[in-house]
Formats: sequence, C-alpha cells, structure tokens
Amino acid sequence: MATDRTRLVEALRAERSLSLGELSRAVQLDETTTSALLSQLEEDGLPIQEEGDTRYALLDNIIPIDVGD
Repeated sequence: MATDRTRLVEALRAERSLSLGELSRAVQLDETTTSALLSQLEEDGLPIQEEGDTRYALLDNIIPIDVGD
C-alpha cells in the first residue's frame, strides 16, 4: 500500500502543475496535511517547483520507491 508521501509524489508527476486543492483531492488528504507533506518532500530534497503560491510541479521526472510495498 502506497504511503501518503508516495501518493503525493505520484500526483506531482502529472504533465502540468496542480493546485494545492487538486493535489489534496488526488491524495485524499486535507490541504493542511498535503501542504505539510509538500514541505517535508522539499526538505528531503525533492525538486518541487512552486508557481506563485498556489501551483506545484516536479522539476524532474521522479519515480518513487515505496519501501512499504
């Protein structure tokens, strides 16, 4: 089963940038939790591009490895 972080990375792999609301719906979490996960991923070095204050995208095509699988 994929973790919340893995599901968020998968959602960020979309061909276009996504809003916080779109990401939250994609990972089925509230916006506060999604925002906190985005911050954690950035702190871990994931290259996330912020477009303004409302849209997010990955700068590189990253395939997450979920150690829980």
